[in-house]
Amino acid sequence: MKDDEIAKNQLTARTMLTELHNLVASASTEEDFAKLRGVAQDADIFVDLARLWQDESLEKAIGAYQTAVSIASDESEDKPVDYRAIRLSSNLGTLYQLQGNVETAERMYQEALSKVASEEGNDAETIKTILAYNLARAYEEEGDIPKATQWYRDVLRQHPEHMESKVRLAMIAAAAGRNFDAHTLLKECLKADETNITLRSVYTNFLISIGSHKEALVFTSQTLKYDRYDAATFASLGWLHFALGREAKLSQELAGRTKEYLRSAEAYQRALDLDPKSAVAAQGLAIALAEDTLSIALSAVGSDEVKTRMRLAGQALTIFSRIADSLPSGAVNVNIGHCYFARGEEEKAIQAVRYMQIGRGFC
Repeated sequence: MKDDEIAKNQLTARTMLTELHNLVASASTEEDFAKLRGVAQDADIFVDLARLWQDESLEKAIGAYQTAVSIASDESEDKPVDYRAIRLSSNLGTLYQLQGNVETAERMYQEALSKVASEEGNDAETIKTILAYNLARAYEEEGDIPKATQWYRDVLRQHPEHMESKVRLAMIAAAAGRNFDAHTLLKECLKADETNITLRSVYTNFLISIGSHKEALVFTSQTLKYDRYDAATFASLGWLHFALGREAKLSQELAGRTKEYLRSAEAYQRALDLDPKSAVAAQGLAIALAEDTLSIALSAVGSDEVKTRMRLAGQALTIFSRIADSLPSGAVNVNIGHCYFARGEEEKAIQAVRYMQIGRGFC
């Protein structure tokens, strides 16, 4: 099916399942539940509904998951541990955490851990690891770094290969200024799985944070060997080329500044091709074009590079116009002005900046 058809079907399914969920939520008598013909006892239906709502409404996703958990839970003392019910409870805790209700998430993780604390076997070990990691993330989000660190280390003591815990410890170390420790941990992760795009993105951001822009550029360029369709990678390349152009000081570096700005714009353009809604890429593209335009000689107006800049500026204008409609901002108007200037439309550029000044109360 085409993407728009899939989206339409998902919306229809969500509407139907939401109506069913409302019936289950309002059922109070045996007669009410009899009309539902056993559907009210199928937890998977409400898990599916939660997934359909998750990206749009965490509140409705949580409501559906609460129903699923209530169906799956059985508090009988003599019944074996139900790992599926515990997984559902853990997932509900994650939704609470995404909602910002970290305390409730912590409580749910702790309760679930207490139920499997004395259990053994692969299933028990897997769920313990998931819950311990989730609990560490909750503590980290809440700002309790010592407890978060303790839980991450507990996970790694049991499973030294647990990359997610190692990455979080690296981020905690970097935030505390312990860059050597962070670098060591991230390199260990990359040695174990150098093809992981998310991990490579984290490492790129780390290199940028410590000012190693040239090393970050080489590393991020190598990431394209593993995935040539990741918009975030191209956005990072756009930022890095722009930063290297802006920081150029030596005469040989200054000579290549224009090329760096053009490479930046091309990388941001590629990011927009892959993710047309990326405001970060659109803004980066506009800024790169604006910086580059300042170095364009009037005699070069007919060159291929200028034609490329004009085309990219037109693309950025389209995106910025959408941003301006939904998010009025002086910075957006400035970038729109830069795009018009790159295209040689000085009057429109002036109008865009004047609009920003009027909005701010300047005359």
